[in-house]
Amino acid sequence: MSPAFAAWVAKVTGIPGVFVTEDNLGTGLHQGSDGSFLDIHVDFNIHHVKNVHRRLNMLLYLNQDWKPEYGGGMEMWNADMTQMV
Repeated sequence: MSPAFAAWVAKVTGIPGVFVTEDNLGTGLHQGSDGSFLDIHVDFNIHHVKNVHRRLNMLLYLNQDWKPEYGGGMEMWNADMTQMV
């Protein structure tokens, strides 16, 4: 993450010292095609080596001409992932 982008994220969120760990654990780029999906899951909260707490998760969608009837909206689920809240 560039220093300029980190500064912008810190300003927008109010969280000083935003950073990505050197191993980039938890980062990634995902691309889907028609019919693809990401199943319900829980991201890790504590880095298993650095013992730092994940406070931010950024999702960026780059779809042209997306229509609501396509579905695919973000869902938030309860802690045991049995019910959407």
